[in-house]
Parts: sequence; structure tokens; C-alpha cells
Amino acid sequence: MRWTITDYVRRGDADGVWKCLGDGGDIEERRSSSYTPLISAAYYNKCKMIELLLDEGADIEAVDRSGLSALRTAIYYGQDEAALLLAQRGADASVRAYQQKTALYAAVEQRKLEVVKVLLLNGADPFVQCGNNNRTAIDLVSSGELLVLLKTFTDLGMAIDARSMEAVQLMLKKALSSDDDAQVLKAYGTLKKTLDVALWDWHENLSKLVEQFEIDMLHRALRNGSTDFVDKVNTAVGKPAWVSTALLDGNGRNALHVAASLGNLRVVSYLLETHECDSTASDYHGHKAVELVKNTDECHQHISWILTEHEKKTQFLELTSQFLDQSQVTAMELNELPQFMTSIYDLRVVFCLGYGALTKAEMKQLLQNSFSEAVRMKLMFDNDAAVYFKTALRECKRHELISQKEKDEWQLEAGKVNGENADWVRGIQNSFSQLEHRVTVTERNISSLNKNYQSLRSALENKIHLDDERMRRRRLIGLVTSGLCFCGGSVLEGAFIWAFDAWTSAEIFLTELAETSSEDRKRSR
Repeated sequence: MRWTITDYVRRGDADGVWKCLGDGGDIEERRSSSYTPLISAAYYNKCKMIELLLDEGADIEAVDRSGLSALRTAIYYGQDEAALLLAQRGADASVRAYQQKTALYAAVEQRKLEVVKVLLLNGADPFVQCGNNNRTAIDLVSSGELLVLLKTFTDLGMAIDARSMEAVQLMLKKALSSDDDAQVLKAYGTLKKTLDVALWDWHENLSKLVEQFEIDMLHRALRNGSTDFVDKVNTAVGKPAWVSTALLDGNGRNALHVAASLGNLRVVSYLLETHECDSTASDYHGHKAVELVKNTDECHQHISWILTEHEKKTQFLELTSQFLDQSQVTAMELNELPQFMTSIYDLRVVFCLGYGALTKAEMKQLLQNSFSEAVRMKLMFDNDAAVYFKTALRECKRHELISQKEKDEWQLEAGKVNGENADWVRGIQNSFSQLEHRVTVTERNISSLNKNYQSLRSALENKIHLDDERMRRRRLIGLVTSGLCFCGGSVLEGAFIWAFDAWTSAEIFLTELAETSSEDRKRSR
């Protein structure tokens, strides 16, 4: 009779097994008692054969006619080495089969301490009801090492008390895999309390575990698309700017990178607006969040668009901050700003920075570039934005910075844009306009604003009439006004109420400047 794979397995003959497989032998063949080659390997405790068969794709969960899998067979016949190996290779120890028992239940019955530990480490559930009496594995023991072991792997507090890093990690993994957010946060709270009183090496080990669990919780929230759980995790962790700065994997990716790669528009928007995640940040491979958006469907297009716009907004803020700190600014520098505009109201910052610092010809070129960009990017997304744009055009025409023809052409283009914008574009652009007066922006620029305000006040009090001082004063007016627009009137209203009220709109602001200039001319006579 010709030998099959099972025959060679029983003898532990790897070459014979390879030869049979090469000749087309069936790795799932059935022999006596409906044993597969893998079950036979477990029965004879042939660990090398088990490794070989599993590597070649043998079904680890296949059962014989009695319902015994390879793992159950090894436990039943006391082949501990085979049982340990099969458990480590992922055999299911929680499924009920022969006699309605699980592999873990059978191992506890036979007091196989090491086998039980490995089964628990690989996720075996000790609470599965087994047999005719519906007893669990824990019900089988009332004292001793087995009971301590079972409780250590089923209770986080017990695992911590036993200082079993393996058990603690398993409990945390189970918490993360559950659907219960409260269970996850409870596990984190238990860890934190223990960390506060832990000493020496145990404190160091727990500290690393806590940091990793924090990352895992945030990762879980992002995968589930739960902004509510992100907030809860952030509150529990309690570290400043943690959500926006924490690195979640070995590639150096932050929460925004992960959310973008997952394609969740709501979470991406939430991270940008609530946690002010930096859209310009790169991972270790130099990839920004927008570069991790892979698909091309409408949702992913929206994500790419909003990330690109936020990146532009960041660059606009950084450039403006830089210009506010400079005593002088050139036309070349200011002409970098229009390409980064994300709101029609950014025009006021561009105008204020340029007014008094540029010649009339330079200012005209800056405005033309700004208007062109506003039309190209369709920044007139609603009626309010369109009205603001028209007001700016009218005032620029009145100050002879653009011609009537140019004014009419820009106004016509603005009308077209307002009608062309899609609803989702309007929604995102509206979010940018609502972010104009964020407190964080104020904090970023308050020092430069205060410096320029004090310089302006000194210049006004001295009432110096020389032309160069008048130009300097006009430059300072532009800087202070830019700062007010940039930082947010609601925050600064108490300190600069007169200035903010005076320059609420483009029209009133330009009128004020015109009157200041006229007053200077009268005094110079």
C-alpha cells in the first residue's frame, strides 16, 4: 500500500511529507477516526510536523468524527508540547465541540497549568458555559494556582496586583476590542491610579503601557469615527495639545494623518477645527495628511480640498505674523499672500499690510493679484462675501487703485462665482470665515500688535508733520489694523475699542485713512 501524508507524519518524516505534497497529496486527507494529518501530528506529539503542516496551510480547526480538533486532541491525550504549540499558532480555545466543552475548559479539567496560561494569553475565554451543567472554566477551581491564574487573566486589577505584564496587556487588548467606550476609559483609569503609586521597575513598565494605551485609545476612536470618544480620551489623558501632537505609529503619523488615510471627512474637519491639528505636518516619510488620501471618490475629494485649504490658511497666518513683526515690508513679500487666501475677508489683511507701505503702482498690482485669486478660488461663496467684495472694489475705485472698467469686470466675475459654488464648497469656506477671530490666532500675534499699537500712539501724540513721519504713521496704522483684523476684535475690544469700532468695515476704514491723510496735508501747509 502506498504511503500518504499521514503515514509520514506519524513517523515524523519531513522529507516524506514534502514528497507527498509535491506529488499532489491532500493535506486534509482523512484516515482512521477521520483524523487529518494535523490531528495525527497532535496525537503523536510531533511538533515539527505540526509546524510543517500549518506552514503549508493545514486547517488548524478541522475536527475528527468525535468533534476533537488538533488542540483538543493534544489536551485529551496529554500531549502538552503539541497543545502549547497549537495554542501559540492561534488554535481557537473558546469554541465548544466534543462534549460541549472548550479546549480551555478541558485543560483546566486536567489541571494543565502551562497549557491554560498559553491558552489565556492567546485569548481563550474562561467564561464560556460548557457541558450539560453550563459551568465555566473558572467554576472548576476554587483555590490554588489555577484559580489565581484564571482571575489574573480575567480581571485587570488582579493582573496589576500580580504584576503580570502579559495579563495586563491582554486585559487592555480586550477592552480596546469591545464596543463599550466606558470599559476602555475604566481600564485607563485603573492603569493611571496604579501608576501613581507604583515603584521602580514596575512604575517604568506601567508608564510605557499607559503611554501606549493612550495612543491605542485615540487610534480606536479614529477607526470608529467617534469624535465624541476622541474628546473623552483627550479629557482623560489631560495633556496640552495631545490630540494634535501625539504620534500614533512607527511612521510618525498623527491623528490627522490617520483620519485622512481612513477617509473620514467628519473626523478630519473636527480635528482641524476643534483640536487645530497642523495640516502642514509631515510623517517620517515626508507625507502630509493630504498626501495620504488615496481614493478619488467625492468624500475623499472633499477631504483633500479641506486639507489643502487649511494648509493655505496656516501659511497665510505665518506670513502675516512675519510681516507684522517687520518694520518694513516689500511689494515682493506681500505678493506672496494672495495665493494663500482662503476667505474673502483675507483681503482686509492684505490691504492693511500694503496700505502706506507700498507705492500706488505696487498697491494696484497687489490688489489685482488678490482679486484674481479671490475669483479663481471662488471665495465669494455667499451673499455676505459677495457684498464685502463689492465694497472693497468700490473703495479701491474711489481711491483710484483700480479703474471703473476693472471694478465692473471684477464685480461681474464675483457674481458668477457666487452662483457656481457647490454647497459643500460653501460649507467648508464658511468654516474658514468663522475661524477668522480664533483666540489662538490672537495669542500668536498679540505681542506684535501691542508693539505696533504703542508705536502708533507715540507717533500720534508727538504730532510730527514731516513727510517721512507721516508715511511711518500710515504704515503703523496699517500694521495695527491688520493686527486687529488678524487677531479678532472680540478679544481685543476692551483694549482697542476705539480702533476696532473705527475700522469695522473696509469702507469706514478707508474713509478714516483718507481723512487722516487730508489732515496731514492741511497741517503741512
